[in-house]
Amino acid sequence: MLNGETGAELATTGFTGENAERFPIDTESQQLVGFSLLLDCATPGTRLAGVIPPADGFGDQGVPELGLTGSESLVFVIDVVSIVPPPLERAEGEQQEAPEGFPTVELAENGAPTITLPEGEPFTEFDLAVLILGDGPVVEDGQTVTVQYTGLNWNTGEIFDSSWERGVPADFPTSGVIQGFRDALVGQTVGSQVIAIIPPDLGYGPSGGTPDGSIGPDDVIVFVVDILAAS
Repeated sequence: MLNGETGAELATTGFTGENAERFPIDTESQQLVGFSLLLDCATPGTRLAGVIPPADGFGDQGVPELGLTGSESLVFVIDVVSIVPPPLERAEGEQQEAPEGFPTVELAENGAPTITLPEGEPFTEFDLAVLILGDGPVVEDGQTVTVQYTGLNWNTGEIFDSSWERGVPADFPTSGVIQGFRDALVGQTVGSQVIAIIPPDLGYGPSGGTPDGSIGPDDVIVFVVDILAAS
């Protein structure tokens, strides 16, 4: 991405293939719609070059931190590596029974889970159950996944994180999360919903808990995860 007025490089993936980025195509977007207009109908293997005026870029405000004013155009050179189907909205597949003693999960109409903990002490070992078995591709280590999830602290009974509450799925590489979350995803199929019990040594225990104190160094956590896409 270049400043169309000065020729200064503003951002790049390096064109190595290793740092390729995913972008949703949204021709109704209120910001940087020109990027979607450039990519719309492009095919894998295509190299595109295009100029995006401020009205179809970042608007009158520009991007001050990049040195881009609201009157300067953008120039993009884009290699279309692949086209990824849009992610699912929620887990889809065959319902499965969780093992006895697992937390129970009830789903709202939109798919958001409510987790109810069983009586007794938290599990002490990692455990995993598939609640919905999807028929999509298998998630491989190192892939980037799109998920909806809710995380619950078993020791306190409190939700500490939820993409459902934020209203948007989350995207991240399997290599960029705690070990227990990674272990819950790799080897599962897209479309599945899993529930994972993660002990401290595979969660936040090694880092002494979370900075905000919502998870202590000895706390067991529970994740219910809808696997929506992987690439």
